[in-house]
Amino acid sequence: MNLFKNLKQAVFKNFSKREVEQKKPVIAYLANFPPRKCGIATFTKKILENTQNKAGDFFDFEKIPILEQAEHKKILYPESNYSLIKDGKKSYLQCAKKINNNKAIKMVCIQHEFGIFGGVYGRYILLFLNLLKKPVVITFHSVLPGPNYLLKYLVKGIAKQVSLIIVMNRASRQILIKKYNIDPVKIKVIAHGVPKIINNENKVSLKRNLNLDKRRILLTFGFLSPNKGIEYVIQSLPRVAREYPDLLYLIVGITHPNYKKARGEEYRNSLKKTIKRLKLKDNVKFINRFVAETQLIRYLKASDIYLATSIDQNQSVSGTFSYSLSVGRPIIATEFIQTQELKDKNIGFIIANKNPKAYEKAILKLFANKPEREAMGENAFKLSRNMTWEITAQKYLNEFKKIIDRKS
Repeated sequence: MNLFKNLKQAVFKNFSKREVEQKKPVIAYLANFPPRKCGIATFTKKILENTQNKAGDFFDFEKIPILEQAEHKKILYPESNYSLIKDGKKSYLQCAKKINNNKAIKMVCIQHEFGIFGGVYGRYILLFLNLLKKPVVITFHSVLPGPNYLLKYLVKGIAKQVSLIIVMNRASRQILIKKYNIDPVKIKVIAHGVPKIINNENKVSLKRNLNLDKRRILLTFGFLSPNKGIEYVIQSLPRVAREYPDLLYLIVGITHPNYKKARGEEYRNSLKKTIKRLKLKDNVKFINRFVAETQLIRYLKASDIYLATSIDQNQSVSGTFSYSLSVGRPIIATEFIQTQELKDKNIGFIIANKNPKAYEKAILKLFANKPEREAMGENAFKLSRNMTWEITAQKYLNEFKKIIDRKS
């Protein structure tokens, strides 16, 4: 591509031919990575894979995993030359110094969530940024609309130290501008990536292969915790199940590791009690495992309606919601920042949080009207076509090129 012909010329113009042949410039990703099971790790794996696929001839890519104190980099990430210990202040300084000393590293891309860094609101990240001498692109996976003084101070401090902030929707950009007084020039919107899916498989065959044939499938996937709000869906199902005895609500995913560490399976067990009390044991099923992407897509394609159930109205973006768009199924979603932007896209119903009656009404309406259900699914599929991982990666690389050009 012409972009990468120009990219190669721009990046390599300050290197001799021998230096270029010896070592390609490096882009480093600082984030959570698998085998950690979290949304940030999954996102970083996909964006790294796709930027590497597109620009691997011109760049090397380095992982900088974030570790808990007791974890060992050599065991979890033997291929990585760097690491950062979440709650170790000295580690942030040591990591920044080590990156500064590596002339091959041309920029750092940080995937940011407040909880994955140490200190109040993850403020230790400022130790790293204040010492780092490389350009930084940071992706904010959460943008909270009502910041207190400390949160606003932290976000403004991060913005001051980075070359670019990436957010995943327009609403998050406006919050940063209006609530945090961040310079609009520093903020770019790039949507959460989704798989590039060909939406032509037979749903009957998909259901049969998953032992779900002759069932009407509602689906929710992701980490379980009280913020998921699944109890409000379960409370909505008795009437739906009476009208459609073949109903099956699939809840796919493990309990969130942080919640499980603190409370065990308390939330899942409370859901099971509600299912038993409402006599829905034949209509609700848990798939209690961390499902690989290929298997997840099979479940998504086999579903009739996807339910995005978060009760956190301040949630900026949901990877699970983004993935559900890509399979062409109608969606019933609660109100949070990402879904509020899509109210006029006719992809399903956006309903009030914690409202079983709203779920009941929306589910019954979609099951009763197959043409509308299919039209909404097609709208969702079309909307996701400009969000595939390949397109998202290309947009990231375009921004990387601009920043590296300026630095050069």
